[in-house]
Amino acid sequence: MSENKSQQKPESFLEEAPSSFELQSYLFRVRTAISNAGYLLRLDREKQDNIRNNLIFDSFTYHYLNNGFYRDLCNDRKVSPENVREEGVENIPVIPVNMFKNPEYSHLLLTMAEEKMEMELFSTGTSGVTSIAKRDRESAYSLGLMLTGLYTEFLGIIRGFGLFLCPSIAEAPGMGMVKGLNFLSGLLDDRSYLVRRYEFSAEEAINTLKDWEKRLTRHIVGPPFMINRLLRYIKDNNIKIELDEKSYIIMMGGWKKYTGEEISREAFNQSCMGSLGVESHRIRDIYAMVESNLFAIECEKNIKHIPPWIRIVMRDPDDPQRIVRNIGESGRISILDPTNLSYPCFIETEDVGHIPVDACSCQRISQTMAFETRISGAEVGCCAINLERYMDENEMLRSCGL
Repeated sequence: MSENKSQQKPESFLEEAPSSFELQSYLFRVRTAISNAGYLLRLDREKQDNIRNNLIFDSFTYHYLNNGFYRDLCNDRKVSPENVREEGVENIPVIPVNMFKNPEYSHLLLTMAEEKMEMELFSTGTSGVTSIAKRDRESAYSLGLMLTGLYTEFLGIIRGFGLFLCPSIAEAPGMGMVKGLNFLSGLLDDRSYLVRRYEFSAEEAINTLKDWEKRLTRHIVGPPFMINRLLRYIKDNNIKIELDEKSYIIMMGGWKKYTGEEISREAFNQSCMGSLGVESHRIRDIYAMVESNLFAIECEKNIKHIPPWIRIVMRDPDDPQRIVRNIGESGRISILDPTNLSYPCFIETEDVGHIPVDACSCQRISQTMAFETRISGAEVGCCAINLERYMDENEMLRSCGL
């Protein structure tokens, strides 16, 4: 019955772009798209491309008409809605992500007035400079709607217990990683946050997991470095613990530590399987950034999928005019995200990645991506790095009796 209903969804709501920009029509079509992730991920490529490109084009038109700073940037590059419609959305000018760290530019990026901003997310890298991204009410609502749908589609979680190895939203309200994971928390029956005042007790984590055994399916959620700390504690103390058949281990925040050391994903997976009894297809990583509403969640094949309303464009780092289209070829990642009214969410990241597969065997139809590294000269920046540094500094002060 549900399949028949899904096949009858009114595609015209998504596919037909208005002849001139109308904000309410655009919002309606964005919300229709992000509320139906599973449906869109099973549309054929041509229909999906048409829906996505129309949404991106309309978002570009909105920001071009209402954001003087961005319009000047576009005019300098001789780009307007007319030639984007003719030449394609890949030609939309992108904003370098480091502009979000520059107080000289950050307020100019806003398409809406500052007083309309209701959510502020931040991420701090190794330099200590904070990247701030603000959301108005409509954009914040879209983010919540989208995350709930994506978590349900890729993880299938609608209940269980979550062991969150990160601060709670009350303790770190603006930290992008914490905010993103908080929407996952809302899908669970219960949860426990075990990083408090930048302190973590692995012993408490083990006891909490044991307390919930045979009561609810247990999931472990957090940045890789925190889960790695728990795994080391289990190994060092020869602890025997096995999670449940449908348990997930969910990571967000990047694989580099603030010291520059990189955590091996392969070794991490092996430790999770050996110490927690979780199969590799239930160990899932998420690529995200505070400046965009992009959350690329791994499927059961451990392939990261781009949400079907967002487009990523990879360009040759040595020749930015050349778009990288070959499977496995490295390129600098740009994001075309139509879901944000607060500022133009067309962003040139400092990340290098590649397209791992053209068609994923999970049967979802979308762009795929694999993160490789940062561009030369870019700082290592993410919420997890900042969290790890604070925790280590806090531990050092405690050990000195301060």
